[in-house]
Amino acid sequence: MRTLPPSVRISLASYGPGFIAHLIVSKCGDSIPLYCLEKQYRRLGIPISRSTMTDLFHRHAELLAPLPARLDARNYLYRALDTYYGSREKNPAVMRALKQMRTE
Repeated sequence: MRTLPPSVRISLASYGPGFIAHLIVSKCGDSIPLYCLEKQYRRLGIPISRSTMTDLFHRHAELLAPLPARLDARNYLYRALDTYYGSREKNPAVMRALKQMRTE
């Protein structure tokens, strides 16, 4: 899925999308606690406190909240269609449903 970047700045500080993505992936995907991330960032010369990281994490979690539901719905549709039809590539009805999901 692709989307345009937000037109409104979320915070007054200049934290870019790459930093926010690294913070979220490190915390959720790699299970690195915030106090360890704080130490890593300090070693890299990035002065950021745990409370700031917590605020950034929760603020962006609210913005990204619809995304998992959308991905789960799409994955559920793929699994259901594969189970019912055997292969989604061979069935034109399945391909139409997938095209419709892409345009939503």
